[in-house]
Amino acid sequence: MHLSFSNDGSLLLSIGMDKTFSMQVFQWQQGRSLAFKNTGYFPIFGARFFPYDRTTIVTCGYEHMAIWKVKGPHITCKAYQRFLSPALTSPEATAKYSVLMSMDFMSFKLGNTIQSDILFGSSLGEISTFCSGKHFILNDQAHEGPINVIKITDQLTPGETINILTGGEDGFVKVWDSSCRMIHKIDMRDQ
Repeated sequence: MHLSFSNDGSLLLSIGMDKTFSMQVFQWQQGRSLAFKNTGYFPIFGARFFPYDRTTIVTCGYEHMAIWKVKGPHITCKAYQRFLSPALTSPEATAKYSVLMSMDFMSFKLGNTIQSDILFGSSLGEISTFCSGKHFILNDQAHEGPINVIKITDQLTPGETINILTGGEDGFVKVWDSSCRMIHKIDMRDQ
């Protein structure tokens, strides 16, 4: 269902289409499996190795995100967060669960280290992040409908500007600055 390489290209992560959405890490050049885990019954729509740590994996999907650690043949869940949208307009409103459809990492220099925050695109049209153990919505109306793709430009190149690109089911591709303020939008229905 999903494939992702580690930053150094040595490991390949796969998410299966079986009923427990199994996760497997391969040393693909040697043709061998390193680790395996059944992740549970919530569908996974995004899976990536952490940019600067090939032993940490982040997954996202139906009502959740999780951080996994690979140690030898074992994959263990280090953090699990279930998401309920706080955008309830009245006491009669029903809770809407957020399906995290896509994800990417925003990396930045902090002193002598490189930090990475996770950004998500959701089924509710939100751009959100998970950092310091909490989920924050950065823009609750980024798109009118699901955000299927989120990509972040190379932000560690000196002099380059960080841009966040999103593609939604509303037919728009939007470009955002690092504060999630829209700077450009393209109506793909006119193309």
